[in-house]
Amino acid sequence: MFNGNKLRNLRKNRDMLQSDVAKKLNISTSTVGMYEQGRSQPDNETLTKIANLFNVTTDYLLDNDITSKAVEKVASGDEEFNAKLKQLAEDEFDKTLFKKYGDLTDEQKKLIMSVINGIIDEASREIK
Repeated sequence: MFNGNKLRNLRKNRDMLQSDVAKKLNISTSTVGMYEQGRSQPDNETLTKIANLFNVTTDYLLDNDITSKAVEKVASGDEEFNAKLKQLAEDEFDKTLFKKYGDLTDEQKKLIMSVINGIIDEASREIK
């Protein structure tokens, strides 16, 4: 199911108005508002346009992404899962950053990982 809160957060994080999003998607401003409020769901074509506009996956917008499921597991206190998730995050983090940004120092990687871990910790506290 489409998550209107995610659309709202993506829009606000980019300092966009509903009207800005509407123009880019070629839909009405009120339609964007209804998506954000959960009163309407975008069709597949519009869903894809939204994902492309904000550079996210359609699974993310539909709450089908592994991150949402992982946050639920973290909140459940599953220590084995948390350890595996942390290792996976670190491995994927290294691969992604080296592909995209080149070499980072160990200090830079530690700083970024501490931010990511802080976000995960905060999310797990909010869910509990």
